[in-house]
Amino acid sequence: MYVRPRPTRAGWAAAAGLTLALLLSACGGIEVSAGTDDLSADDVASKAAEALTPKVGSEPTVTCDDGLTAEEGESTTCSMQVGGDPKEYAVEATVSSVDGDDVSLDFRSDDYRPTDGKGTIFADEVARQAADALEKQYGTRPKITCPDDLPGKAGATTRCVLGVEGDDTEYGMTAEVSEMDGTRYHLDFTVDDEPLDETS
Repeated sequence: MYVRPRPTRAGWAAAAGLTLALLLSACGGIEVSAGTDDLSADDVASKAAEALTPKVGSEPTVTCDDGLTAEEGESTTCSMQVGGDPKEYAVEATVSSVDGDDVSLDFRSDDYRPTDGKGTIFADEVARQAADALEKQYGTRPKITCPDDLPGKAGATTRCVLGVEGDDTEYGMTAEVSEMDGTRYHLDFTVDDEPLDETS
């Protein structure tokens, strides 16, 4: 659902310098035995590790102190360690849906920034988080594509393309790494003042 009125050209351009910390999210499913209302802490941790592996580049170590009741909206907090990093990252596990014995879980970490394990920030993560930030600011979610991954070092940049549903006008956008500290980083997004050449 896209909200009218859309941001003006000046409105998108006003996103220049917008900074946010990227968030990590993933989802996974788990099957529970008939008549079972609870997911054990080990079950939740195992599915979190499975779902988050593609995001963090290697299988993380996840521990959960508590399990989950198989009811939509139920949540618990787990901890995650990635590779040889001793730091523990909080992961929130939430029951997103329940269909008979099938339970879908969402996993989210607000303090781990996904890379490929070698410092590269995935292009789809850059695009998704830029779209999240602009939707929050303007109430309209743009379509953003970033063809290239972003090297994980301060000052590195990549170019993306921003558009809006139902509008053929597209804008260029630059994503720049403003801070990088291990797996933690911040990005600045700058939207071009003028749209891309519609005749090209």
